[in-house]
Amino acid sequence: MGLRKKITLWLSLLIVGITGFSIFIITDAAITQFKRDFSEKVRLSSEHIKNGLIALMLEGKGKDFQEYLESEIIGDIKSIRLIRDDGLIIASSSPSEINTVLPEDRFERLKSRAYSVQKENFNFMEEDTVAVGTHSIYIPLYNEIPCQRCHTDNKKIRAILGIDAGSMKYFEAVSRIKRNAFFYFIIIISLSAGIIWLFTGIVFEKPMNEIIRVIDDIKKGELRSRILLDRTDEIGNLASGVNDLISYLERTKRDFELCHFAEMKRVEQMATLSELASAIAHEIRNPLAGISGAIQVLSEEFPESDPRQPIIKEILKEVERLDGSVKDLLLFAKAPEPVLRHVPAKVVFERLMRFIEPQAKRNNVSIDILIPEEELYVDPDQIHQAFFNIAQSSIQNMPHGGTLKIEMKTQERVQIISFSDTGSGIPPDEVKLLFKPFYTRSSGISSLGLAISRGIIEKHGGKIEVDSIMGRGTTFNIYLPV
Repeated sequence: MGLRKKITLWLSLLIVGITGFSIFIITDAAITQFKRDFSEKVRLSSEHIKNGLIALMLEGKGKDFQEYLESEIIGDIKSIRLIRDDGLIIASSSPSEINTVLPEDRFERLKSRAYSVQKENFNFMEEDTVAVGTHSIYIPLYNEIPCQRCHTDNKKIRAILGIDAGSMKYFEAVSRIKRNAFFYFIIIISLSAGIIWLFTGIVFEKPMNEIIRVIDDIKKGELRSRILLDRTDEIGNLASGVNDLISYLERTKRDFELCHFAEMKRVEQMATLSELASAIAHEIRNPLAGISGAIQVLSEEFPESDPRQPIIKEILKEVERLDGSVKDLLLFAKAPEPVLRHVPAKVVFERLMRFIEPQAKRNNVSIDILIPEEELYVDPDQIHQAFFNIAQSSIQNMPHGGTLKIEMKTQERVQIISFSDTGSGIPPDEVKLLFKPFYTRSSGISSLGLAISRGIIEKHGGKIEVDSIMGRGTTFNIYLPV
């Protein structure tokens, strides 16, 4: 069931409950008031008839009771009878009832009620008869002082005055009130349901459909679509928020496409550089090996005291350095895929310390290392090469000595390894070029080793970032997944 139908249903049920209860209260009050008015009207008529009989009795005109009762049959009064205390009807608006006796059980009940009414100081009692549409009033005529002038006995009740009033108008009025109440109830419910349906359509369904339309466009990749609502309420705020989110997604997509394009361009350039580096390395390596062999043969022909020996040794040293550069080129060009396994972090860094301590001592650099008892999920040889290149670069950043701090910590399933030096820092324009394979910094330091390190770390599913402050030092942060 849709939101509009649910809201309409629940609001309609609420209105049904409130309206039904209200109409019931109003109808019940109207029926009660009508009944009270009807009863009061009948009672006033009964009192009038009673007072008329008493007046005739006091005037000594008891023989005129019959004529008087017949003359009072007007309006809602249907019949009048005067019943003696033994149940005999002594006068009636219907002459055929005179000198007849009420059924004993009925008369005893009326008589007992008459005494009860007298005890409770009421002037009349009511009883609905078996006949439909008739309301009966029974008024006890007490043996009061004026009556005792003619009646010397001590009876408490001289007679009972019975009056039958037609109540069909009352029942018809009650039925009419109920019909009208039901009719108004149906009208109110129908109008309320229609108004609620229109209201929810305008207030909820139309804007929700607009929002859903835009969301469907977003699913299709149409990020230029916007929600067109001119409202300042909560739904308007929601639409504005969705539009802002779409704008953010559009900017993010654009930035991502630019980054992706830049990354693809970088990958393409790196692939080209790798091919070029591989070709150059192969072209250089073989002649370099030949030169190294020839120099060594030439060196054997000269005695150790020959002044040409230092030159030959310097040549061999440079050839060895060039061979190392060629190996770096080959590693950069054809870096193998890492074989990952769990290795204790301390084992990795103990090996690193053995390789970098000699160079650190030569540069008057102290090493402060803080490694927890954790494991790295890495290729030990490749990650050693990456860490060695970064540590070597950090030491080179401190030509006049300093401190290299190596620290490792874990945050949200990411292991962060930091190499922080206390050098003079790297200029911002050079930081952007640090990982270019053939870039040489102003200090004369090559970035090939850092380019190799970044390639290794990225193949491990990680990344490397540089934070350098001039005059305070440089920090390399390596992020590796746990």
